Amino acid sequence: MVQVQPMPRRIRHDLDLAWKEALTAYLPQFLELFLPEVYRDIDWGQPVEFLDGEVRRLNRGLSGQRRHADLVVRVHLLSGALAMVVIHVEVQSQKDNQMPLRMRLYSDRLFERHRCPIYSLLVLGDADPQWRPSLYESRIWGCRSSLEFPTLKLLDWQPRRAELEDSGNPLALVVAAHLAVLET
Repeated sequence: MVQVQPMPRRIRHDLDLAWKEALTAYLPQFLELFLPEVYRDIDWGQPVEFLDGEVRRLNRGLSGQRRHADLVVRVHLLSGALAMVVIHVEVQSQKDNQMPLRMRLYSDRLFERHRCPIYSLLVLGDADPQWRPSLYESRIWGCRSSLEFPTLKLLDWQPRRAELEDSGNPLALVVAAHLAVLET
C-alpha cells in the first residue's frame, strides 16, 4: 500500500478554492451527476443563492485548523419550500476526527438562523478508502443528539474514471482530474 503524504497547506488551499469555484459555476451539473434525487427536487427555474457571508458566520467561534463550510446555497424546492444546501469539500490526505462535529455545528447554526431544512453533504477527496464519516452523535443520561449526513467519496468513482472523462458534465471532468492527482 502506498503511504500518502499530507499535502502542503498552499496546495490544499488552492484545491479548496478550485473546488469552490467549480461547484459555484456548475452546481446543477454536480448534483445531477452525483445526487440526482437532490437535483430532481430543486426548482431550477428559481434563482439559486450562494451565501458566502453565511460561510463566514458559520466560522465564528470555531478555532484550530481549517474550519469552514465550502459552500452554502439557498434553493427553492419544487414543492415551493426553501432549503439550504451545505457542501463541504475536504481535500486532505488524512482523516479529521472533528469532521462529524463540524458538520453538526454547521447544520445547527444554519437551522437556527434560517429555520428551514438543511442538507449537509460531505465530499471527501482523500486517498483513504476506509475513512467515511457520516454521523455525529452524543449521548448522556438517556439524552441523545445526532446528525446523520451523506458522504460522497470521490475515490469510489475511480473505476468509472473513463466514464467521467468522456462525460460532457464539467464537474465529471473535475472529479476525473482530482482522481488523476490522487494517483500521482
